[in-house]
Amino acid sequence: IFRLTETFDNWILDDLAVQPEALYIAISSGAVYGTSFAEPAGAEARFAISVNAPDPRLHYATAKIHSEAKHRAADALNIVDLRMFSHFSRFIDLSGAFFMAELARCLLAGETFLTNADDMVRDYVGTGDVAQLVRCAIGAWEQADGPLNAAVDWYSRAPVGKFDLLDHLKAVFSFDYEIADSAGAESATGAKSQYFSGYRKAADWGYVPEAGSLEVIEGELRRLADSA
Repeated sequence: IFRLTETFDNWILDDLAVQPEALYIAISSGAVYGTSFAEPAGAEARFAISVNAPDPRLHYATAKIHSEAKHRAADALNIVDLRMFSHFSRFIDLSGAFFMAELARCLLAGETFLTNADDMVRDYVGTGDVAQLVRCAIGAWEQADGPLNAAVDWYSRAPVGKFDLLDHLKAVFSFDYEIADSAGAESATGAKSQYFSGYRKAADWGYVPEAGSLEVIEGELRRLADSA
């Protein structure tokens, strides 16, 4: 992830040196806020690592924040980092090990979904709001008096808790779930109980989310089921 991120980043930065009037929209990640997420990310968040014993779970986050730091240092260039926390669509890779991939796979197969007893809150942004923030970033660039160099977070109209989501899906689909102590391996980037953002800087660019997480998931699961 370090080399991959830096390779493509440097290619684009080299192009911007030749075409400094262009806009670079980089898709970053909520991971830049670290691994804690005992509460939502906010404007005053800090990222800390152990210098002499770095945590492997922070490698992905470190690669992302390194990229963002390079972008902010190039403040004469038009570079916007858009941080994604969680996204869901009917085009999800059903073979994946992510929570929503496993859930969608069970729903389509009519199998009982197994999960652990730990609740979590996620903010799933739909495709429409993904595109909306990109358009807002372009609009902010077009209207800026000077270089636009900034980072903002994606967010939906409202996040959703795991069990609120599961209970809702149980009510509207042929779907059931059970709690199993052995279910749900910890993420390679660390457990995140409140993985969403309270940083609303994107609103300054006119971003107003059209859908909440629950609405996004239900709608995309229906489309996924219809196409199965």
